[in-house]
Amino acid sequence: MIPFHKIYLKIFGSLDFDIEKELLLQMKREEVKTFLSIKRSWLYGVLLSCIILFAILLLLINAWIWFTYFESFFASIFIPVSYIIISFFLFFDTFGYIYLYKKTHSIPTIEEDIDAIIERNKKVLKNFLKFFNISVLSSLLLFFVVCETVIFLFFFYSWNNFWLLGVEIILNIAASFLIMKHRKLSMNLELDFWLVVPGRVYIIDQTGLLSSKQSIVAQNIKTVEWIYPSLWSSVFWFGNIKFFLEGNIPQEKWIITLDYIKHPRKTIDLINKTL
Repeated sequence: MIPFHKIYLKIFGSLDFDIEKELLLQMKREEVKTFLSIKRSWLYGVLLSCIILFAILLLLINAWIWFTYFESFFASIFIPVSYIIISFFLFFDTFGYIYLYKKTHSIPTIEEDIDAIIERNKKVLKNFLKFFNISVLSSLLLFFVVCETVIFLFFFYSWNNFWLLGVEIILNIAASFLIMKHRKLSMNLELDFWLVVPGRVYIIDQTGLLSSKQSIVAQNIKTVEWIYPSLWSSVFWFGNIKFFLEGNIPQEKWIITLDYIKHPRKTIDLINKTL
C-alpha cells in the first residue's frame, strides 16, 4: 500500500498521526500511574458510513449509465468495472475499519499499564492508516477514471452524448466530495483523544488536517455532566459529556463537550475517580 499518510505529513505541518503516542510517552516520563483513555463510540463510525454508502451509490449509478448507453468494450465494460472496483475498495475499507475500531475501543476503563496502552495504540493507528491510505487511493483512482471518461466522450463520441458528460461530472464531483468528507470525519473519530490522569485532563482535538491540544487542570473543572441528546442515543447508550470550566476572571466560564461517548454516566464516575 502506498503510504499516502507520509505524504500528507510532509505537506501539512498541522497534521500529526502520533500525537496520542507522544502524549502517552510524556505521561510515562512523568511517571503517571493512573490513566483513563476516552474515545468516541464506534456507533459514530456507523453514522459516518452513511456518507460513504451514498458515495458508493453515486458510483454505481455512473457504472449503470456507462453500461446502458454505450456499446464499445472500453465504455460499457472497462469504465463500469472501474467504478465497481472503487466502490468495492470503499465499502470493505470503511466497514473493515469500523469493525476493528469497535474491537479496540470498548467502554472506557481506568488502566495502570501505560506500556499496554501504547502497544494497543500502535495497533489501532496501523488500522487507521490502512483505512486512510485506501481512502486516498480510491480518490485518486476516481480522479483518473473521470479524466478517462472526459477524454473518451470528447474525442470518440458525438455532441449528442455530451449530456452524459454533464451528468458524469456532477455525479463524480458529488462522490469525490463525499469520500473526502468521510475521510475527514473519520480522522476526527480516530485521532480525537481524551486522556484523564490524576489532577489533569488532556484533550486532543483533530479537525480534518488541523489538530490542537488542551490541558485542563482539575481545579478549574467546576462541574462535569452527562446528557443523552436524543432518543436514538439513549437506545444505543451513548451521549455527551460536558466539562464546565472557570478561569481566573470572576464569572468567566466556558464549556468543553465530548460527544458520542459510550455509557457517559459510567464514564463520568471514572473521570471523577481518576481525577
